[in-house]
Amino acid sequence: MLLETRKELAKYIKAPMNETNIVDNASHGINAVLRSVPASLEKKGILYLDLAYGEVKAAMTFMAGTYPGEPASPSFQHPIIEVNTTNLGLDVANPALLVPLVEEALHYAGGTVGLCSFSHIVSIPAIILPIKELAAACRKAGALTLVDGAHAPGNLALDVPALGADFYVGNGHKHLYTSRGVCVLWARAEAQPYLFPLVIDEGGVGTPFEKYFMYQGTTDDVTRYISLRAALAWREWLGEAAILQYTHNLAEAACAHLSETWGGTRRFSSDVQANMCNVELPCKANCPAGFGYTLFHKYNYYMPVFGFGGSTWVRLTSTVYNDLSDFERVGRTVLAEL
Repeated sequence: MLLETRKELAKYIKAPMNETNIVDNASHGINAVLRSVPASLEKKGILYLDLAYGEVKAAMTFMAGTYPGEPASPSFQHPIIEVNTTNLGLDVANPALLVPLVEEALHYAGGTVGLCSFSHIVSIPAIILPIKELAAACRKAGALTLVDGAHAPGNLALDVPALGADFYVGNGHKHLYTSRGVCVLWARAEAQPYLFPLVIDEGGVGTPFEKYFMYQGTTDDVTRYISLRAALAWREWLGEAAILQYTHNLAEAACAHLSETWGGTRRFSSDVQANMCNVELPCKANCPAGFGYTLFHKYNYYMPVFGFGGSTWVRLTSTVYNDLSDFERVGRTVLAEL
């Protein structure tokens, strides 16, 4: 059943089956790439954006040999370059601005970068980055590209090989409606010799990449992987394009409504958002401490509240079981609390 599940997953991301595998989550896949690939490359440097998810930043700290309490080891003292995007503001996803910034950092690194890492959809703020252009810039500089697509499956129409990256991870439980513990790990065939799992087991069948990642130690819970088949069948029945269109349109309508309700606060362009949107809170830079926790514990609203560009924002997610009334209620609740 695992082979059939991988086959259906490969079809969903438009990739060959021998380049597609399943791991527990994006953190698992990203760490597998970071802990094995750079060590196999002649160029040991790693480049990433300051927009990276917290787990990725922690992993980068470990790879630099500066993680708190980490034993000093030359094998984990890679040059790490964090590209600062602060000055780009709300235009941070604009390829005309972001790609030259990355190219400048690669040039400054003097040919030492062997691996670049980018989010496909940033966690906060939830924006879609121009992965094709970023991967092309890294390839031109002689570097491989790892894409953290934790939020992408079920959120975007995916053709993973067409992105031009070398490694891609993407969770199923966030927007694809699988159970927890399901994540795609894709590796371009030419890049697979550099990649090994965190847990070395006897393996399964197929190419080394297929075998080594098929079994990651003894576990009784492979059913979570198989839940992917049910999720994909359900999405096919409902219509993948219809799901993506509905959730994108709802997210756009939700943030437009909230921006107006909250007095014309800022929001990102719909071009860089899918089923998650970001809108500035009416309290802006003067929001109460712990406001996100208040919304969660008092109203059971799970909406990340975060700082960006000197103000305070909230990230909202639309799903097939939401409608605009859910977000209208959020708008009223926030005003009542402030």
